[in-house]
Amino acid sequence: MLPQLRKLERRYADELVVVSVHSPKFPTEKETPALRQAVLRHRITHPVLNDRDFGFWKQFGARAWPTLFFIDPNGNVIGKHEGEITAEAVSDLLDEWIAEYRQQGLLSTTPLPLERASGPGGALSFPGKVHYDAESELLFVADSNHDRIIAARLDGSVEQVIGGGRAGAVDGGFADGGFVDGGFVDGGFVDGGWGEARFDQPHGMAVAEDAAGRALFVADLENHAIRRIDLASWETTTVSGTGEQSRMRPESRAAAGASLNSPWDLAAGEDGTLYVAMAGFHQLWALDLGAGTIGPWAGSMREGLEDGPRASAELAQPSGLSVGAGGIAFADSESNAVRVSDFGEGGAARTLEGRGLFDFG
Repeated sequence: MLPQLRKLERRYADELVVVSVHSPKFPTEKETPALRQAVLRHRITHPVLNDRDFGFWKQFGARAWPTLFFIDPNGNVIGKHEGEITAEAVSDLLDEWIAEYRQQGLLSTTPLPLERASGPGGALSFPGKVHYDAESELLFVADSNHDRIIAARLDGSVEQVIGGGRAGAVDGGFADGGFVDGGFVDGGFVDGGWGEARFDQPHGMAVAEDAAGRALFVADLENHAIRRIDLASWETTTVSGTGEQSRMRPESRAAAGASLNSPWDLAAGEDGTLYVAMAGFHQLWALDLGAGTIGPWAGSMREGLEDGPRASAELAQPSGLSVGAGGIAFADSESNAVRVSDFGEGGAARTLEGRGLFDFG
């Protein structure tokens, strides 16, 4: 939902004010310092209210995360939507309201006196994942909030930086901050050399070999894409994804141009298959690097904690993968569970630990 809100904030910068009300699901989420870290991690630039005791939730009659309320310049609730929605679906309605309230002289374009929260600074900003490749002896770091991938040695020296708006290689390493750029550069969706490529919240990575050679594959979360970084040339190309979140029911198809939905992590199998934690669809997907196809591998798209045959099992935002001898272990984040999906025609998903969407600890 946050990427869609960002689109609306940019499109209606002079007419729309977004305020998030955080009604916590778990006890730790009630603490304001934890909420502040989440605001920084998700790069939220609008005000966020900590509704720790569910006062506003009850007052507005909310029933689901997320719920959008539309409030006019007089403070009246004029619309409500439960669940996810695209910026495009809201735009026509906002255009109509804005024209009406502008004609009535009710709109003010005076900027609100707000100050954006800032983090402590440093070489990294909320790194999402790491991956070590023994053959190249490189440690890859997804520096997620800097929208870049860092290739480093285990002694801390930096081999290369791909993405993030940088314009040159760097000397130094983690200890001396040799790759600090002096400012945040927003994400993008651009293929090209290491200085040209752009990512948007890169997360999971896996090294695998395809017809073109060995490469680092990257789950480019907010671009809803899987990217390929050639380990010889550092060239980035897009393997699958369009840069936009898929709203269609998923099916197996050619990887190039396929629409994805929040790929969070990757894991390489020994048979040339790249497994994808497709969190937005509550599924695990399989990318066949040889055939160039991609599609669902486990999960019914229903969010839940339900074991059973791979195709009918219910998953809940899988976010971390590890390939084993008999299947794939994965962190099922929304159900607070660790689960396994077995290989083979009769493979099933089963829960190792976890009890449900609202059970914690």
